[in-house]
Amino acid sequence: MATPAYCGGRFPVPPAFDFVLLPLKTKKVAVVSIIGSWDSLTCGSTSQLIENFLQKSIFSLPCGKSVIQGFYDCERQIIFLQFRDEEHLLDELLSNAKNAEDILAEWDMERLKYLYYLFLVSHLILVVTYGTNLDPRYVALFKLLNRIRQVYPFSFNKPRTKLRHSVETLLRTLPLPRYCIAAGRIATPRLLFLFKLPPTISARKLAEVRDFL
Repeated sequence: MATPAYCGGRFPVPPAFDFVLLPLKTKKVAVVSIIGSWDSLTCGSTSQLIENFLQKSIFSLPCGKSVIQGFYDCERQIIFLQFRDEEHLLDELLSNAKNAEDILAEWDMERLKYLYYLFLVSHLILVVTYGTNLDPRYVALFKLLNRIRQVYPFSFNKPRTKLRHSVETLLRTLPLPRYCIAAGRIATPRLLFLFKLPPTISARKLAEVRDFL
């Protein structure tokens, strides 16, 4: 049985439903995206952060091959987007030191463009990472995304053009304020970093608490 394109607020990206069916579509919404590491201690994913906040399981249904899965919370007027490929992207893309041109030549650009998409539409991006310091691979990744925006040629059944120019052309077809079109993005996201202890340290801390109790 196929997964519904829009089921109680949950949807894949790109969405495959009629936007006319969305409730309260005339109201403004905030877009919150979450990227980061899998929690190997609890065998869960970063989507649990959203589910814990909403106090309900919203990502329990299979999502197929969608790199991004979303949920529209009508009550709070928040759209949650989760990038599901962050761990593999960091490990495979940035584990070995390479310049941007080499990475772009070797990597599947589709997944990078999905991540780039989040930086165009999100108001807040939550980055989940292990340790007490920011993983330097994230810094390299953010620089790479900026590099993509500036210089990488983009083609989709059209002559090859700069990705930024392609995005701006698309935005001009939408009913958006001029500043969005000029900036080449719908929103300028704020980054919020959530630092988690590595699983081995977390397990030891939990054991110490249990022993103390």
